[in-house]
Amino acid sequence: DMYLLYALEEHKELRKIPIVFSVNLNIDSVGKWDALLKHARLHNLTVFPYVHISRSLNRDYERLVKLCETLVNTYEVHTVSILVNEGCFRWCPYKSSHDAYIALSQQPLTFHPFPFTPFNIPYSCETVWLRDVVEVVRSPFIRPEDVDKLPHNTLPIVYKIAGRTFDTQRLLTTINAYITRRWVGDLLYLLDACSVLRHHGYVMLNHLFPEDFYSVVSRCNQTCSKCTYCENVVAQ
Repeated sequence: DMYLLYALEEHKELRKIPIVFSVNLNIDSVGKWDALLKHARLHNLTVFPYVHISRSLNRDYERLVKLCETLVNTYEVHTVSILVNEGCFRWCPYKSSHDAYIALSQQPLTFHPFPFTPFNIPYSCETVWLRDVVEVVRSPFIRPEDVDKLPHNTLPIVYKIAGRTFDTQRLLTTINAYITRRWVGDLLYLLDACSVLRHHGYVMLNHLFPEDFYSVVSRCNQTCSKCTYCENVVAQ
């Protein structure tokens, strides 16, 4: 929260604590990272060399790798974090409003709390998935079997697991699937956000995904209206 960071400038002791920019800042370019560093310097804040990359780049392999290389080689970043199991839309058009509505729902407003849940469900992502389940496959998750296709041997990459809404057992199961690089069962169980489709009877069996899935979707030209690859995956 940049507002909070600016407020910290008034507290000399807190300014000594290195900060890490949130995954919600969607760092997807060198320019954005550089701009964030500039704002931190303007307020005498120390930035820890740990970067959360925008999950949307999970489906743009060359751009993802180039950004990671620049962060490491030019900005001396020592860890790059990639969110692997967030199943929300790529370049989600709802995200800014979604985050604001969640925040408002927690505020003791004068008359009543902001009705986030009844507002969000009929007008946001859940409705879109029910109308076109292929959008789940287009979302920028990386399956446990595919994480080793990222260049973690040459770049300091770590994998971030989404799971604030998971119970303990589900979170441990998800972590273990990514550690072992293997999952037998419903992929929706591991994914945040789009896992709500399980309540509507949807199942997405992981072993039915083609072996070339990540190689294809991470290097495609993203002209989805001209392609049927993801539709064919869903059909399986």
